[in-house]
Amino acid sequence: MNRRSIKKRAFKDLKRQYFKAVLVCFLFTIVFGNGYTFVTKIFPNETPREVVATVEENKDTLKNKSKEEIKLDIKSNIEEREKAKKEKYTRGVLAVFANQVSSSGSLMIGILKAFNQLLFKGNVSLFFILLLGFNLNVLALIFVKNIIAVGRCRFFLESTKYRKVRLDKVLFIYRVKKTLTTAKSMLLTSIYQFLWNLTIIGGIIKHYSYLLVPYIIAENPTISGKDAIELSRKMMNGRKLEAFKLELSLLPWYLLGVATFQFSDLLFLNPYHQAILAEFYMNVRNECLEEDSSLAIYLNDRYLDGNIKNSYYPMDKFTIPEKEHRTWLNFDYKKNYSVVNLVLFFFTFAMIGWLWEVALHLFETGNFVNRGTLIGPWLPIYGYGGILILVLLKPFRDKPYILFILTCLLCGIVEYGTSWYLEVKYHLRWWDYTGYFLNLNGRVCLEGLFVFGLGGCGFTYLVAPFLDNLYNKIKPSIKYLIAITLLSLFVVDNIYCHNKPNIGEGITTYKSDCNLESKIL
Repeated sequence: MNRRSIKKRAFKDLKRQYFKAVLVCFLFTIVFGNGYTFVTKIFPNETPREVVATVEENKDTLKNKSKEEIKLDIKSNIEEREKAKKEKYTRGVLAVFANQVSSSGSLMIGILKAFNQLLFKGNVSLFFILLLGFNLNVLALIFVKNIIAVGRCRFFLESTKYRKVRLDKVLFIYRVKKTLTTAKSMLLTSIYQFLWNLTIIGGIIKHYSYLLVPYIIAENPTISGKDAIELSRKMMNGRKLEAFKLELSLLPWYLLGVATFQFSDLLFLNPYHQAILAEFYMNVRNECLEEDSSLAIYLNDRYLDGNIKNSYYPMDKFTIPEKEHRTWLNFDYKKNYSVVNLVLFFFTFAMIGWLWEVALHLFETGNFVNRGTLIGPWLPIYGYGGILILVLLKPFRDKPYILFILTCLLCGIVEYGTSWYLEVKYHLRWWDYTGYFLNLNGRVCLEGLFVFGLGGCGFTYLVAPFLDNLYNKIKPSIKYLIAITLLSLFVVDNIYCHNKPNIGEGITTYKSDCNLESKIL
């Protein structure tokens, strides 16, 4: 077995699927490998340095204080900074989750504590949360993490042969309906590995004995756990040292990961390692089939190897048929919309946005407030955003996940630009996301963009096709009359509010301490 040849092929595989491979490994690391904590490694606790800086900046003031007063000042400084770090984000639902996950050091426990705070005002005991968190972690390990790990193996196995691999291969086991079988097999492997780990040396040896189990399952999800383990042991017989040397050859990359605070791991090493293991499996698999053809009963996916010309793996020829996708709604979301219907869409979206903002403020404060810069019951930013999504993002309607991402980006640009314009022109803010998780200058935030992304997809696939069918039933003369009337009222509203926009408590916030009337008049 040639290690250099395996690594060379793995590098070529990774080049073909680089961005997808990085995304697969990144999501797996972040969600299941506590990768969210790597930020704290990049930016460790700086309290001692900050306190020293504070002392250095105030030397003259400290000269006139006693040692006890200085100690109290430093202690107070540390407490204030620690409190600020624990409550870095102060507004929004995501802020609660971000703060709780950050302070808990555990994704699952942090999420449960956040739900406890949001739904039960923190009244559920910590013991119950920890107990529930432990049980959920175990279930997630068995029925999610291990299943996705096998799906990740499937993704990289197909990458060894095919020019293109779909991201949804990570859900491969769910789609062929072998979740329970795979969960049992992976759990049995984990139990065996845990028991052998108690012997230390035995744990290292068995790690390589069981190394191929998830790849065997990824090729043949019907195999039992015992058979997969036994087959892996047989295939790795005489090859464990080679696998160890192969992984040891990546040591320089691991050292680079330490030097770059794991950024090189995320961008290269993790997907490269997975590509190497996939190539290693295919190499061992082919050698074992040549040595013992009877293994073909287990290693039965003949389309994983051979001279295949297709870009994608032919899933219709797989030994187990995938779960058929059920069509729930029969809307033609690819259709073109007439100009008059787009005008009606604009006002529909703008009014829905107005109702959403008013209802949200009413729910939070108990007060009815006419939100927006205009007098009428519409928020133009929602209307413009909806139309731009339907028109500019039409080529991406067949790819929902790309449409979602682009919708978030487009709405972010529109919202940020509108906020900037209104603030420059009127020196006021009609919304402010300061204190929200991942906000940009208080103009946009992750939570808002996520809602806009979901709303945009809902408009594209459900609301717009439904409304188009509904509006097409209206007589053309009446439809044009409605559109012209709404446009006329909208223009009048804009002219009237150009110099005197809708302002007041719950509508706008001060940009500065200057007098409000002097800013508007």
